Parts: sequence; structure tokens; C-alpha cells
Amino acid sequence: TVCFKGPAHNIVKSTFKEMGYDEVDSDSETFHYLWGFPKESELVTRLQPGQIVNQLSGQVLLTRKDNLALTCQEFIRQHSEYDFLPKTFVLPNSTVSAVQYLKQNPLKYFIYKEALANRGEGIELFKGNQCKQIDFSQEAVLQEYIKNPLLINGYKFDFRIYVLVLSTDPLLIYRYGEGMARFATQKYKKPSKHTLGDLQTHLTNYSINKEQVLANSEDSDSESELFQKNFAFKQKMSQVLSHITENQQHYFIQPLKMDLEGQINEIITKTIVAAEPRFSAAAIANRTAQLPRKNYG
Repeated sequence: TVCFKGPAHNIVKSTFKEMGYDEVDSDSETFHYLWGFPKESELVTRLQPGQIVNQLSGQVLLTRKDNLALTCQEFIRQHSEYDFLPKTFVLPNSTVSAVQYLKQNPLKYFIYKEALANRGEGIELFKGNQCKQIDFSQEAVLQEYIKNPLLINGYKFDFRIYVLVLSTDPLLIYRYGEGMARFATQKYKKPSKHTLGDLQTHLTNYSINKEQVLANSEDSDSESELFQKNFAFKQKMSQVLSHITENQQHYFIQPLKMDLEGQINEIITKTIVAAEPRFSAAAIANRTAQLPRKNYG
């Protein structure tokens, strides 16, 4: 049986149904698999051996943008050689130092992300001397904007990667063999006062770029329409990695010291290892007897 706590996508429910699971009421405790977040901490402590949940105790260390930044910053302070973050401030706690840094760097560009927003919502790009437009009282992350990203055919992209944390004690991490490359739908232009509002240039979020494509679907000469015809908005990560590796002389000044897939695995490992002590502490505090699982994408 499966119990859904909170909303679940239709694809999730249909997958459980195809696997032979029967759905029980959301307040039931006689389930084999619990999908969603058990809001009541007491429920976690009552889980029996063999009952499986899809979220780890303390998983907010990685699923909230502000907590993720704090977790990585703490780890980097202890292991400075692992510094892979741009300059980052967690708001509102770091407001004073953030404002001071913005004033010292009025011509640099920054990106502001609300801690709990998704699908490209709650994101703003701005210049250091335009910080008055930012709400520093919100729970958010403020970072220096990487203005020279790696581009393919002139488009910005990112990777959506799926990771399974099978257990925290011992720590067992699996990465799904294939991932997805998501591309922006407008060719990249370096940030300026004219391009800061062009989110389809700077962000790869599906929701934002899908709207851009649909808005221009009737205009056959539009950049978005041509993009859809000649350059896939979504591609397999393996294909993109192969393309970059085979043509790295066009992308990098120096040959790669480590293959891109190895670098990806290293960042995944460092990020989860950074959170592992608190994962373990939360599991001990909740006396969890189940085998916890959580997918991080």
C-alpha cells in the first residue's frame, strides 16, 4: 500500500498503481510506502521497520535554497579547497554584509532567489547600485551572477540530474545514469540594463521558457519558433556532455583536467557529504527505523 501526504503528481500516482500498490487514506499509518512529507514529527518516530518514506529527516538542508547555501558555506569553511560557489549571502541574516558588498561593487551583477520559490518565480537580476529594489527582509539567497557561462550555439543551459540518497548511515548515494539538459530559448547576452529583464535569456527554467515558446508559436520567424525547429529545448545530458568533450577546444582554453561527468559526480558528492552530519543527527533524533529515500534533482 502507499500513503500520499500532501499533493502528488499524476505520474507518481500512476506509477505506484502500475507497480501494484493500493492507495490508503492520507491519515493511515498502515502503509508500506509514504510519499510526501510527514508534517507531524511524531509520525516519523512511529515508523516501523519495512515502512519506507521518500524524504530524509532533515532534508530541508538541501531542498531550500537558503539552507543549501548555508550547508555548503559551512562545509567550505572547513574545506577551503572545495570552494565551488560564487559569492553568496543568505537573507535576511546576512543583510548588513550583503548591502555593504553591493555598495562596494556597484557595477557587478547579482541574482536574487526567494528561498521557497520554484519554476523561475521569485528571481531577480540586478546591478549592485540597484539594490534598493530588493526585499532584504525575505528569506532568500543573493549571489554574484556568473556572467560568462558556458554556451552551446549561443544558448545558456543547465543540467537536471537525479540523485537517490538511499541511506545516511551508512551514506549511500546513487546517480541516475541519464540526465536532462535544459536550454534557454533566447540567445545569451551579457547582463546589462537592456537585458536584465529578458528572463528567457538568463534562466533555463522550463516554465519560463515554455511560456516564451507558446507566446511566439504563431510567428514562424520568431527566434523561439526557429529555436524549436533547429535546436531542441531539452536534450539528453549524455549527448550534450559528449558534444562538449568532443569539441572542447571550442569551449575551453585549457584541456579538461577531469571529465565533465567526473566533475558533476564530485559536486553531487560534496554537496550531500556537507549535509550528512545533520542528516544523521536528525535521523537519530527521530529514531527512524525505516529505510529513508529521497530523490534530489
